[in-house]
Amino acid sequence: MKKNNLMKNFGLKILALIFAFGLWLVVVNISDPVATTTISGVPVEILNGDVITGQGKIYEVLEGTDTITVSVSAKRTILDSLSRENIKATADLENLNEDGTTRIRVESNRYNETIDSIKSKTEYLKVNIEEMERTQFVISPVITGEPVSGYVVGNITLDENVVRVSGPESVISKINKVVAEVSVSNMSSNIRTSVELKLYDSEDTLIENRNITKNISNVNISVEVLETKEVPIKLSVSGTPDEEYGFNGILTSSPESIMIAGTPSMLAKVSEIVIPESEVNVEGAMGEMNIAVNAGEYLPDGIRFADEEETGKIVVTVGIAPKETKTVEIAKGAITITGMPDGYEASFMSVNDGIPAEIMAMPEQLEKFDASDLTAVIDFKAYMEEQEIDKVKATTYVVPVTLGLPEGITLKNPINITIKISEKKD
Repeated sequence: MKKNNLMKNFGLKILALIFAFGLWLVVVNISDPVATTTISGVPVEILNGDVITGQGKIYEVLEGTDTITVSVSAKRTILDSLSRENIKATADLENLNEDGTTRIRVESNRYNETIDSIKSKTEYLKVNIEEMERTQFVISPVITGEPVSGYVVGNITLDENVVRVSGPESVISKINKVVAEVSVSNMSSNIRTSVELKLYDSEDTLIENRNITKNISNVNISVEVLETKEVPIKLSVSGTPDEEYGFNGILTSSPESIMIAGTPSMLAKVSEIVIPESEVNVEGAMGEMNIAVNAGEYLPDGIRFADEEETGKIVVTVGIAPKETKTVEIAKGAITITGMPDGYEASFMSVNDGIPAEIMAMPEQLEKFDASDLTAVIDFKAYMEEQEIDKVKATTYVVPVTLGLPEGITLKNPINITIKISEKKD
C-alpha cells in the first residue's frame, strides 16, 4: 500500500525535480554569471633563449611584444579572484618562425579548467636576431657644474679605467664613448662618489638598450677640488748688453701675475713665481728684447695653474737702450803712478792741467756722475810686463791710464798719456 503511494504521481515528481534543478541553475547563473575581463601588463616568459645565445647571437624583442594584454572569460567569482600574477605567458624560441615570430601561449595557474577562455590580444612574440658584439672602452670622466668661487677642479681619478660592453652589433657600433659624470656644483672640498656609467653616440645622444650588458655598471670617482691664488712673477736679468748699450730699468712680463691652484697648505708657501735670471739673458743686446719664457716649468711641486688651458707662456720685456757719452777732465793731481822701478821717477810730459776722457753711461747715471770724484792710476809695472820690458830706460813712455769708474759707467776710448822716466837724483 505504501509502495503504491510512493509510486503514485511518479512522473510529476520527476518533472518537479527537473524543474527544481533548472531553477537552481537559473538562480546560480543569475547570481554568478560568466563575464569577460582584460588583464594588462602580463610579461611573456621567453623559453629556450639559449638556442640563439648559444650561437654567439643575441635577440631583441620587438614592438613591446614581451608584455601583453590577456582577455579572460569565466564566472564572475573566478574572475574576481584572478590577478596578473595568475596569468602565465610563454614564448618558445625553439619554435621560432623564419619571420622572427613565435606563438605566445597563455594559461592560468588557478581555475585553469573552469575558465571558459583565456587569450592574448598579441598572438605572436616578435624578435630580431643579431650577431653579439663585445668590445671595451676607456671610461671618460666628465665634470659638470662649477665649484665655489675661488676653487677649481684638480686631479680626477677612477677606480676602473676600462669597461667591457656587449650587445647587439647594431647598437654597440654606435657607442662613441663611455662616461662617468659627476657634478662639482658649489663644492669646495674633495669629492669621492660612485656614479653610473653612461653610453653616448657620436652626437652625444644617450644610448639606452636593455640588451647591452657591461662588466661594471658603476665606478668610483675621486675629484680633487683646489683653492686658487693670484701671485706675481718675479724677474731678474743675466748677461751684459753690447758695450754701447745699457739696461734702462724696464723689466716687465706679460702677464705680470698668474692664477695658481693647490691645497691651502701648499698655496701658503707660495708668494711669487721666480723666473731664473738665466731665462732672461741680454748678453750682447743692442735694443729692447722680448723673451718668451714658460713659467709652468717653475711652478713649485704640488702647484698647478688654476686654468687647465693655461699654457704658462709669458713674454718678458727688457729695456735696452743706447748709452750717452760725456767728456770729463781728469786732473793730473788725481792720477797716481804705481809700480816704478827703484831709483826711477816719472813725470807728465803734457803741460795741461788735466786729461780729457769720454765716458759712456745711461742718461740718469751721467746726470749723477761727479768728475771730481774720479780717480786714475798708471800701473807702470803692469805696463812693463805687458810690453815685455826687462829694464827701464830714462826716456818717455806712452802708458795707459786706468780710471776708477762707478758701475754702469765705461770709458768709450782708451786713455794713453806720455810720461817721462828719469833717474832719481841723490
